[in-house]
Amino acid sequence: MRLSTTMLKGMLVFVLAMLVCSMASAAGKWAVTASLQGVYLINSSQGNTTSTLVSDFTGASLSGVAVVGSYVFVADTAGSSDSNPRLLHVGQLQNLDTSPSIKWFQYSYDNTSSNGIKLQNGSNVLRSPGAVVSDSNGGIYILGARWYDSGNNSHCNYAYIAPNSDWSALPTVQIADIPTASFADIATTDSGALIARKDYSGSGWADQSWVSAVSAGTVGSNSLPDDGGYYPRAIAVGSNGLAYMANASTEVTSGAGPVDIGSISVLSSSSLAKASDAAIQLGDFRPTDIAFFTVGGVSYLGLVGTSASEGAEALRFALDNNGIPDISSKTKVNLGTSTSHYCTVSSDGLTFWVSSSQANTVSMIETSSWTLHSIQMTAPTGYIASYVPEPSSLMALLTAVCGLALAKRKRRA
Repeated sequence: MRLSTTMLKGMLVFVLAMLVCSMASAAGKWAVTASLQGVYLINSSQGNTTSTLVSDFTGASLSGVAVVGSYVFVADTAGSSDSNPRLLHVGQLQNLDTSPSIKWFQYSYDNTSSNGIKLQNGSNVLRSPGAVVSDSNGGIYILGARWYDSGNNSHCNYAYIAPNSDWSALPTVQIADIPTASFADIATTDSGALIARKDYSGSGWADQSWVSAVSAGTVGSNSLPDDGGYYPRAIAVGSNGLAYMANASTEVTSGAGPVDIGSISVLSSSSLAKASDAAIQLGDFRPTDIAFFTVGGVSYLGLVGTSASEGAEALRFALDNNGIPDISSKTKVNLGTSTSHYCTVSSDGLTFWVSSSQANTVSMIETSSWTLHSIQMTAPTGYIASYVPEPSSLMALLTAVCGLALAKRKRRA
């Protein structure tokens, strides 16, 4: 039987898809995390989870981590003055299948070499960089801390660096300020980012959970959900048009102030209007981080934190048709006694990563079964970012070969 060109194309596409899937499966899942002075690659493949110290930053004080494609971004809080500002280290993942490493870029300032991008723009300097996230275009947001200038004026800055096709080139850093804020976490949307924060403007309780919408270096609207959420810890943005803010405390009785009950505030990621009149209460579980993911057509929230009765836990909640967490669907796994955790989820939603600085562990949780696999680290680690290798070069080669084959067949027909 002679195959038509259409049938041949279909077979080739199928073969390509199977090859890519097999390559991704063999490569496994990767995550990047940092201790105070080291950057680690974590790999989970074929039932085994391993860690590799790939970079030693002696004298550094590393914090937030993000991954964009093959590029790694790590914030460094070690700078102590305007003349010695905080840095964002930028590197590129290499040789994951043989000898994993990260090639870090050097930058030149007035003919002086720096091993990172200085987080400043003129006299505007980012203090104590923490969380680092990337937007849908590959731009980078870095959260700073609240501070006071010599005139006792308050500031709370974040930095933004526009997408760059060549991160070895020195980019421009934008610094923005929300003077009344105290930042907790940041998550990106299609049009910018949302910052979970407290507010010290004198309006309402200072420790209530607020959200600010930002786009690059521009601060947009600010929202107080006023749903009982206090002491914001983390925020996640879903593909369902909603944002989820994890709160360490909740006001159960109106006007009485917060108590030690964790909660989740649910709001529109575009208008910032609350989608639930009251924050979803979590009992004595007090979350420290949160992530949104979808598996098998069902959307979930994954949270890490500490329960007064159960110790450290990772929880999973299914979302109902309105995007509200279904508390009755709770699935949990114990994480030991640590009270400090960060989490992230792989882009395919299948792997939930958890780092614990107190327990010196990194854990991989299979999201479908909520099964835990943990490894011991050589140093306490904090922020963690997921990376799924994309065999783009091999894919391009295979596509080119198939294109040539089809062209030859067409010429012979």
